[in-house]
Amino acid sequence: MRWWERSRFRLREELGRKPGPSTRPTKVVPFLLPLLPLPSAPMSQYRSVLFLCSGNFYRSRLSEILFNHYVRDAEINWDADSRGLLERVRHQGLSPSAVRYLEARNFEGVEQYCRNPQTLILKDLERADLIIALNREEHEPMMKARFGQLPSMMRRQGKLRYWNVYDLPGSAGFFKSLFKSNPDRSSQVEESGTEHIDFAVQALVAELKRLGDKPLGKPPGSPA
Repeated sequence: MRWWERSRFRLREELGRKPGPSTRPTKVVPFLLPLLPLPSAPMSQYRSVLFLCSGNFYRSRLSEILFNHYVRDAEINWDADSRGLLERVRHQGLSPSAVRYLEARNFEGVEQYCRNPQTLILKDLERADLIIALNREEHEPMMKARFGQLPSMMRRQGKLRYWNVYDLPGSAGFFKSLFKSNPDRSSQVEESGTEHIDFAVQALVAELKRLGDKPLGKPPGSPA
């Protein structure tokens, strides 16, 4: 064993000992510091918002991307993720409607956002500090069907909110087959829906910036 290997071995052996009355503090040799695991720097207490829609293809994904963009400018300790309430979706990647909206606003590297849809599980709800389902009419019954009374409890605590953003026209075939949705349900054309999401996300970021470290609650003027 070479001398530097012996030094490294002895140093790690000393660090692994429990302190006792006869144990002297270990002197760390400066040139050996790179060999030791460095303690992780204390991270800021980031909080997370989870956006939900039916398929995690369009509305919730666009909300997530815009939120993470705006919080960087607002310099607040929040980040976003998104999930879908349907267990199976036929889509992959990111909705062309979302891609067009991001490219029109000069978002660079849109391809980095094009992961496949992910299905919501209970652990996602437990991890998030705030959950926003994009449409109450559509998603409240889906939440109840999957998680029973938990969504109602979370809503009373101010942890779950519903927005009023509708899906694109003609995009609810799978949703209707699973939940027997009204075929004449409301919808929003692409330009209206994307701008609605952008406006709502910016309002949310402004609210969170005003709140700072204060606990969340129902937003002023929110419906019952």
